Amino acid sequence: MRSLTASYNVPACNITGGEILEVIYYTLVAAGLYLASDWLLDRIEISRGERFKYRSIVFFLIILVLAFISFSLIKFLLLPSE
Repeated sequence: MRSLTASYNVPACNITGGEILEVIYYTLVAAGLYLASDWLLDRIEISRGERFKYRSIVFFLIILVLAFISFSLIKFLLLPSE
């Protein structure tokens, strides 16, 4: 008769504390980028006097540029110098 509980060979997780902190940094920065992009888009639209027709595309472009800049900076700061 087969057992109701199955045994699986799950590989050990080799995540270090530094890698967890890196994930936390990226997550916090991503949340900040979302808020900053929304605020920046609102400021642009207020100065324009009207909303963009394709507002979501403009938002995407703003957050994309900010993400490339900030994530590159994080990677540069977190990598140990050789």
